[in-house]
Amino acid sequence: MKAILFDLDGTLINSLGDLADACNHVLKQNGYEPHPEEQYNYFVGNGMDKLIWAILPEGSTEEAFQKIREQYKSYYLAHSLDRTRPYEGIQETLKQLKEQGFLLAVVSNKPDEQSQKVVKALFEPGLFDLVAGNRPGLPVKPDPALPREVLNRLGADPDKSYFVGDSGVDMKTALNCGLKSIGVTWGFRTEDELRQSGASHIVCRPSQLLDVVKR
Repeated sequence: MKAILFDLDGTLINSLGDLADACNHVLKQNGYEPHPEEQYNYFVGNGMDKLIWAILPEGSTEEAFQKIREQYKSYYLAHSLDRTRPYEGIQETLKQLKEQGFLLAVVSNKPDEQSQKVVKALFEPGLFDLVAGNRPGLPVKPDPALPREVLNRLGADPDKSYFVGDSGVDMKTALNCGLKSIGVTWGFRTEDELRQSGASHIVCRPSQLLDVVKR
């Protein structure tokens, strides 16, 4: 079986506004300075814990981290769909990939509960064969543990499968799993970052994914 594993934030959905709003809300609530939304392009993508450390002032305590983390987790779960939408053209492309016989999965560093909620709300039922977000005790991408688990559950052949993402972390994840990597330029990071991280292919719009997987 052949599969395509997709990163979520910055690849399938533009969630930057809601992520930034949630972080800035809890920062202001606790007397910290908020960050400009564009800075979150580089704060997100490495899992919730690294996001929280990134937004806190340098030298913050573990106690402060835990407090902000719990407040963020609760607030974001309630507001994760305020501004978040799928990227234009992504739904149609996913349907065509499905018609071509690909198994489709989401593999995200976003906590699993949040990932499941967002995908269920924004995408048609049955479009994805599997949605997997980060779980407690599981290492985040680029560690290959979660993508390998997904491939095993799908019964997919890594040699016939792809990993699609918008960041260097995603390209390194593909490398660590033995998957062909496709970097997308409509997300949070730059084309240079994707190339420097070893992207096998670069696409500028969702429909180009169809051309890549035909090769």
